[in-house]
This record gives sequence, structure tokens and C-alpha cells, in this order.
Amino acid sequence: MKVVILFFFVFISIGANAQKEGSVQGNTVTFKEVAPVWPGCEGNELEKKKCFNENLALLIQKNFSFKNWTQADKGSRILVHFIINKDGNVEIESTEGGSEAMQKEAKRVILLLPKMKPGSIGGKNTEINYTVPFNL
Repeated sequence: MKVVILFFFVFISIGANAQKEGSVQGNTVTFKEVAPVWPGCEGNELEKKKCFNENLALLIQKNFSFKNWTQADKGSRILVHFIINKDGNVEIESTEGGSEAMQKEAKRVILLLPKMKPGSIGGKNTEINYTVPFNL
């Protein structure tokens, strides 16, 4: 009997921990998406997102080179679509807009992002999609 009671409590506690980032309403189960965390960013979720955005902007500002920029690039916009994968690494999905040289430069800069604590849904690591615009 003690084994059955112990099993019951262990099962209940595992179930309770699995529900941390989710909620149930009627027949709908919703899991909260947790964003990747930039190395060194701490605090609550809002502070971590702000830290991520600030570090990303600083990385782009410091590393984007206009060496291959031409007058034809003026006013163009490059979109870099990428993911931070389940391991916390960046993978470029696609780019659009601007010249090929500027797309290549934008991809190079995005690939400089450090390895991060990966994002998660329902406590499981998952890929998180991002799009970053480069306005020239």
C-alpha cells in the first residue's frame, strides 16, 4: 500500500511540474513560449527580452560593414529570417531585399550571435523564429 501511495504522489508531482508553463481551459491546452536567453541576461522574462534586444542591436551596430554598399542600396531593406534552434545556435532560414552583397553582410552579422539558452514551449526546447530588418 505504501508503494502505491508513494507512486501516486510522485506521479502527481511530475504532472504538476509539467504544467508550469501551460494552462488548460475546457478542451484547450495552451503552452507558453519562452524566448531564448542571451548569455549574461538575467531577471524576469521582460528583462531578459529587453536584454536580448539591446545586445542584438549592439552586435549589429558594431559589426555591420557598409564596405560593399553602393548608391543603389540606399533606402533598401533587407530582412533576415533565422531561428535559434533547440541547441541555442543560430540558423539562417532566408534573406530578402537589397543587393546580394548586403544580404551576405546581414547574414554574416546574424551568424555572429552567441550560443544562447534555447527557447522552450511547455518546458521542452524548441526552435524560435526571428526576422531582423536591416534598413540601409
